[in-house]
Amino acid sequence: MRCIINSSARQILRTYDDAAELSARSSVQTSANISRSPSKLDGTAIALSLCKHGLNTMNKLPSLTSLISTSLFASLLLFAPACSETGTEARQEVDCSDGKCDTPGSAASAECAAAFPGDRDAQTQCREDKAYGHCEARRADALESSQQAFVKDAIRWAAADVEGVNQNGRDDRGQEYTEYFAVVVPPPETEGGSAPARALLGLNNSSGGTSPSTIDLTEDQIFALEDEPDAIVGQCVFTSWHNDIREPMAICNGSDSACPELPFPEGSDVASWVTGTTGMKMNSENLKMKVSFNSNGAASDLAERCMTEPLVGDPENPDDPLHDNYTRGCMKAFELFQTEWRRSDSAVCVAGGRLAQCGCGVDTDNDGVADITDPKEISLALVPRQPLPSGETTLRGFPLGTWSGIDELPAGCHFADTGDTGQTLVTCDLTGNDVLAGAADVKERCRAKYGNNVVVHVPVPSAAIVCEAPAGGQYSDTCGELPWVVTAENSGSNGGGNTTDPEPASCAHDVCEEGGNLNAADCSDSCVGTVCDADDFCCTNAWDNLCVEQAEELCNKTC
Repeated sequence: MRCIINSSARQILRTYDDAAELSARSSVQTSANISRSPSKLDGTAIALSLCKHGLNTMNKLPSLTSLISTSLFASLLLFAPACSETGTEARQEVDCSDGKCDTPGSAASAECAAAFPGDRDAQTQCREDKAYGHCEARRADALESSQQAFVKDAIRWAAADVEGVNQNGRDDRGQEYTEYFAVVVPPPETEGGSAPARALLGLNNSSGGTSPSTIDLTEDQIFALEDEPDAIVGQCVFTSWHNDIREPMAICNGSDSACPELPFPEGSDVASWVTGTTGMKMNSENLKMKVSFNSNGAASDLAERCMTEPLVGDPENPDDPLHDNYTRGCMKAFELFQTEWRRSDSAVCVAGGRLAQCGCGVDTDNDGVADITDPKEISLALVPRQPLPSGETTLRGFPLGTWSGIDELPAGCHFADTGDTGQTLVTCDLTGNDVLAGAADVKERCRAKYGNNVVVHVPVPSAAIVCEAPAGGQYSDTCGELPWVVTAENSGSNGGGNTTDPEPASCAHDVCEEGGNLNAADCSDSCVGTVCDADDFCCTNAWDNLCVEQAEELCNKTC
């Protein structure tokens, strides 16, 4: 392709030379050697690059379009460089067939393949650019919200899948070491008839698919649900039972065939047609996770790989985004498995990289000296393979809780009795209203209503972790006493590192009291962030009676 820039285009672009700050991760860099730091391209280079890669590439430049007004952008299109095709393939349609776009990672790969057909190098760079974008989103989740991912005794993330995980090709939901589905006891199909069998909606199966997540309702069923809109008719089920743990739940007395049916939580206000239990057996077929990477072995392997050869930024380039403690770990997840878009993989790699770069190990005899320093052995200490040599299963899956604590849950949710204290099974109430509103995808109703506040906690034995930052290490100045507790304040290379587990200040007033607006960043009660995520009025204007009511509902507070 030969590109010619006419004088009109050159004049317009020259006007914006000083404003054209493009990210180094832009997919239209003209140099093959792309710096990770932001760079400035002159108008001519922009025009040549747009011409080289096709005018459709302009749709991929939010950084450019945000700098140039709509009217000027229209002028750019009018005076765009004239291009003569000499064999370069045109941009193709994105191929999303066969589930190719069911996760943010697969969608990114499909988009890059369409943008640069036949150009492997450009596709690779394009996918890396998108990975940095995913890491920025995950960093905001983990560090810049009230729901902190890294605390002294745990690494945490929401059970809900991130935006972009869908079921357009197949149902790929359940990416965060938690799988979830709904069990519903629908009303009789005709008034006065017998209640139909319970429906398992969106349940993963061993063949890689799921049961339908849609529930078809007759007119009489709709009327019955409308008559009892607040009555409980089902449960959202969140399970973290690793798929390579074979032993049945303790409540099953050693045999799947002896498992009881999942009951409704004690004291539940169930609908008039609901009698007894949910009708679902608490066996491995229903409750053990089915996605292959939701396993004990995969979690241990991920931790080991994240601690092995962690990424580093360019010491000569202070603007390299890899100097950020979070971004380094997130991009390690991309390097390993291209799963930087997951909350879980990113969080594990962030913590693992920090342990490695800060000289951390495990003290097994309480003498203050790390006895285990090999990444594989550390990973096995953090996520021990099951069952233990004694035959005992001590980690069926990662415990579930919520942001305010590992032993707490959001309102409407309950720890199911599994016969042990592992907290690997949580159920949350589904009402008649929920089923009516979410009938087209009841599994999504569970994700949207509860998934962001049912939280996976990966235990960190903080008392046994001993760290000695290497002298002269590139990031030793950020290590502190708890290197894995990465926060927005200490994430940069000059942040100095945390020295203690961060403790926010107490709230200006209790969440059960009306008063001035509360700020989640300055308040020790995580309920403030939960309420403000649902109703920002409470943090921007005043904490009124509705905010108090939401604290009761969303945080299970007794006000």
